[in-house]
Amino acid sequence: MLSKPRAGIWPVIVFILWTLFVWLNRISNALRNSALSTGSKSFSVALSLSVVALAAAAAVVVVRGWSRPWTRAEALVLKVAAGWTGLLWLFLVPKILIDGRPAGFTGNLAGFKAVHSVLGLVSVALAVWVWRVATSPVDQESLDPAMQQ
Repeated sequence: MLSKPRAGIWPVIVFILWTLFVWLNRISNALRNSALSTGSKSFSVALSLSVVALAAAAAVVVVRGWSRPWTRAEALVLKVAAGWTGLLWLFLVPKILIDGRPAGFTGNLAGFKAVHSVLGLVSVALAVWVWRVATSPVDQESLDPAMQQ
């Protein structure tokens, strides 16, 4: 039977699930887009995988720290995942809004920009939430000394 989850774990779970949804879809879209060059596809997939890898690392933190305070190292993993997500979207949303039509895109450009702006805003909001949870005071004395890092 699972123990009671620690306070602050649910924002991290929502962040992980949202991040995986957004970036695994981006990988799928990039690989199926015949208008993208090999270099563009490679860059898009590599960038997406960097975010997916950090979401996976955050998932490890959730599993390991389900019912106990996070170590400093675990909190750092969460902050790196949240920081990278936030910085990436703070760059991508203005780029999407300013740039013209993406390669191979034939749909409604205004809709494309609106959807990606919402994806970015939700991602940044979740990243801020995770950052705040990861920087909240941690009761280090309650941890087993072997878990200290």
